[in-house]
Amino acid sequence: MDIYDEILTFWFPDDEYHKWWVISNKKLDQKIFNNYYKLLIDTYENFNIDNYKEDNFKKILIDIIILDQFSRNINRILNNINIFEFTKKALLLSYIWIDRKYYLIYNFKYSAFAFLPIRHQFNYTLLLDLLKLLNDIEQDNKHNKIFIKFKFHTQKSLLKLL
Repeated sequence: MDIYDEILTFWFPDDEYHKWWVISNKKLDQKIFNNYYKLLIDTYENFNIDNYKEDNFKKILIDIIILDQFSRNINRILNNINIFEFTKKALLLSYIWIDRKYYLIYNFKYSAFAFLPIRHQFNYTLLLDLLKLLNDIEQDNKHNKIFIKFKFHTQKSLLKLL
């Protein structure tokens, strides 16, 4: 199993919504720090958008999770990571996810994390565009618990900016 498969299995053990994705958890943060800190730094320091020209949804998704999510988990341990700089790079990968329409191909649980860097920008225009995209795909996802929660929190984030 390569590192991308390992992280995919770790972060998505099934098709269910997991509270530990969004709620601070010291044990999880420590595990991510122990297992993936070096990978986080390597991914950040060696980031080059040209490395994502190939059609590899797994690499894009996992690098988004590493840069946007794992940086937050690890920062709760170290408290010295500028998570917004990591998220800026993840955001570029989110745009690739959208351009390639992976949100139409793969389970929404993946898109929720691919879209999070957009939500983490706290930018009204970006959130509005994301909400429009979510409205466009809602019919196919209206029974998906992860989709419902993600859309709700996206709307909530947008309202906070008004």
